[in-house]
Amino acid sequence: MKRLGFVSVLMILCGCVVAPSQKPASYANLNHFYLVVDQETADAIATLPLLETMVGRRVDDPDEPGQTYAGIYLYGQQTYAEFFSPSGFDLTAQTSTPAGLFGIAVGGDRLGDLDRVADVMDGRAIPYDRSMRTFTTRDGEELGRFEKLNLKGATDRQNMIWVMQYHAELFALIRETSDDPSIQGMPSDSVSREVYNVGRYEPDLLIRDTARLKLSITPGEEQPFTDILGAAGFVIKATPSGFIAIGNDIELEFGVVLEGPVGISEIEFALHRSPEEAKSVAIGSSELAIGPGPTATWRFERGD
Repeated sequence: MKRLGFVSVLMILCGCVVAPSQKPASYANLNHFYLVVDQETADAIATLPLLETMVGRRVDDPDEPGQTYAGIYLYGQQTYAEFFSPSGFDLTAQTSTPAGLFGIAVGGDRLGDLDRVADVMDGRAIPYDRSMRTFTTRDGEELGRFEKLNLKGATDRQNMIWVMQYHAELFALIRETSDDPSIQGMPSDSVSREVYNVGRYEPDLLIRDTARLKLSITPGEEQPFTDILGAAGFVIKATPSGFIAIGNDIELEFGVVLEGPVGISEIEFALHRSPEEAKSVAIGSSELAIGPGPTATWRFERGD
């Protein structure tokens, strides 16, 4: 029996053959990601003055009534990053969450993109769960926030990936309450990430968006990621140590490790401009290298 190499196995896992000229589908975008970090690093992300001068930041209040998690958010133009301390990931849990746990949300900016991903998964016989997340308006009305599609049975207590699409009801409310003519006049099928972020993103600051994530996963974790990313239109390419998923403006580099720490090890940001001077800054147990050139790379100690 002929033994299949990693490339052949990857083709089977994602259900596609990657042609050199293949381009991502229009909905192959990063929406956001989350990462659980150690308490020292979470505290530094939440309070470091330098970050406030680089990117829009929001910090959840864990004591707010009804709050079940407490994250720290950094907003780009199209994407955002969410960080949790081990205790902040689930405020209702009796035990803390290990540092290193991560989740990635991908999706499109048009109504119908999620249906197209679901059609691909149906065609490939990939089982999935589909659910709606809601929010309550100030008037007490319950409206759709976003729809979510993930592999059947997946939970947020494992490294996770899902496809999402903001809901039409949320964007109808955004249009109604915005004074921005460009938002009021946007196409009726638009549910764009940029519009969702518009009140949080700071275009005058240095960071524009997340451009690349580097991650380590264990053997056996490949298929959930290749299934979802392949169905969502990402181009999947095998590498000697794992695979790369290429989207419209994001690269996700996965390394498969037999032992050692797993999780997100690097985040690369695209900057609006090159800094006047390249420098590195410690943020808890992580390090942010700013420049040279219009990029910044954030390196993390990963969880066990």
